[in-house]
Amino acid sequence: MKPKLTAALEQLHETETDLADECRKIGERHAAEHDVFHICQTLASQGTARSERIRDLFGPNGEWSRRQPEGRTVHSVAAAIRRALSEALGRTPTSELLLADLRHLYLLTADCELQWIIVGQGAKASREAELINLSGTSCEEVTGQMRWILTKVKLAAPQAVSIP
Repeated sequence: MKPKLTAALEQLHETETDLADECRKIGERHAAEHDVFHICQTLASQGTARSERIRDLFGPNGEWSRRQPEGRTVHSVAAAIRRALSEALGRTPTSELLLADLRHLYLLTADCELQWIIVGQGAKASREAELINLSGTSCEEVTGQMRWILTKVKLAAPQAVSIP
């Protein structure tokens, strides 16, 4: 596999891992909303599975050369600070927090989708049949996740934005 494609896969693996972690955290944070909790756990499982499939492409002694994924991204740190500040001020409306978390999750998922598209195009150029198939199915799965998140945003936004 070409070095640039390997680097793109490593970055995608990190993004998938971060996305799965965020899905779990957001699901646990909104456990009172059962649909959000269960769907987020499902999304996290799907992300972990995609991440493992990427890892499997390299085998046990493969070309994986870069560092392991870091624990938190800048986005998740900013979200944690925002939540801690709003709790300290005593303003934690559930619908506003849910909307903020869904927005964050949508952006991470969109980034993941874009990276799958990039990897898919690189795989086509390199004629990597296994990776072409993986990128196609994975991109479709991520697109489906984005649709669910967008639907939840449309449901949560009126409560968060219009209720004083």
